[in-house]
Amino acid sequence: MDTTLVKQVADKFTASFFCSTDSESNQIASFYTGAMANAGELSFRTLEGIRMVIISPNDPAAMVQYAEECRTLRIPFIWDPGQQCARMNGDELRAGLDGSAIVICNDYEFELIRQKTGLDEAGVFAHTGALIVTRGEQGSTVRYGARNVAVPAVDAV
Repeated sequence: MDTTLVKQVADKFTASFFCSTDSESNQIASFYTGAMANAGELSFRTLEGIRMVIISPNDPAAMVQYAEECRTLRIPFIWDPGQQCARMNGDELRAGLDGSAIVICNDYEFELIRQKTGLDEAGVFAHTGALIVTRGEQGSTVRYGARNVAVPAVDAV
């Protein structure tokens, strides 16, 4: 496996997330940032041949940096802020939405995006090429162009 683009941070452990769930599905989450705090030291500007980027939960400042680099370098990107929606402010979330090829989130994360940016679904969609919202047992919705498609959930076998 090619690991030439893996950056090791000698004095930090890998970021870690732990989630404890009780019998009623209440959750307590804890997170250790670790080497993820150094994510802003990485850049797409030094790489060639990138055809698409997915910006997933990471250091919030680095996520915003990556989105700006993708826009500047004209690299299509998927904005997936995930668990960082709770940590990011409206300006940071909007910076990731702007010019993205696809925004993907779950219904809880979408509600945080909506509250923090002040944008409704149409407002979010105005900043991206497609919007995918997963809704647990209710399936997903996919909005692109003039289409709004409901995708039913599938039972695991």
